[in-house]
Formats: sequence, structure tokens, C-alpha cells
Amino acid sequence: MPSLETVNVERRGSGAIVELNRPDQLNAWNLQLGLDLRAALDELAADEEVRAVMITGAGRGFSSGADLAEERPEGEGQIDLGSRLREVYHPVILQLREMPKPVVAAVNGPAAGIGCSLAAR
Repeated sequence: MPSLETVNVERRGSGAIVELNRPDQLNAWNLQLGLDLRAALDELAADEEVRAVMITGAGRGFSSGADLAEERPEGEGQIDLGSRLREVYHPVILQLREMPKPVVAAVNGPAAGIGCSLAAR
């Protein structure tokens, strides 16, 4: 699996655990988390040895939703949330719905906004 900055993946037998790993931000979704989550799910969907996937959050929360305090490169304006929804969040939710194996969420604390959508997918 490629190196992921904000998501941990652990395989246990025929199962896999995907852990959102931004506990200091209650696993709020920034661009990197969306990209990492998509890469992890692509890899697990294609892995014939993985028969089920569980998604959870590191620390005391599942996901507090979109990271509204996400840092942007200097000179960039506000994040275009419509584009972020269409290009990052929505594809991950669709990817989960179309996953050819069962996916469950272990909700270990707050699940708000896109975090709630991820849990309910």
C-alpha cells in the first residue's frame, strides 16, 4: 500500500481496518485525508484477500466533518466547498457504496457532516 499521511490501514486475516488518523482535529477531513482514504479504499477493493473492511477514527472521535480550519497555501482564497464535495467527498462515499465487499463503521465518538455520511454510507 502506498504511504498514507492521514489514514492507517491494518490487515487482520481476511479483514482490514481503515483508521482516520487526524486525532488532534477529531479526524476532520482535509484534502489529504480525502485523497488518502480514496487510495486506501481503492487498494482494499482490489485486494482479493480482503473480504471485509471496517472504518474507524483514531482518538476520541470518528470524524468531526470537514476541516473548516484547513490551512491553504499562501495567496489562495477560501476553499471551494462545492468542488471539494464533487471531487473528493462524494467520490469516496460512492466508492464505499460500490465496494464489492462489506464495509462497516466503528463509530467511536462524534460523527458530524461528511463524517456522518461516511459512517452511514
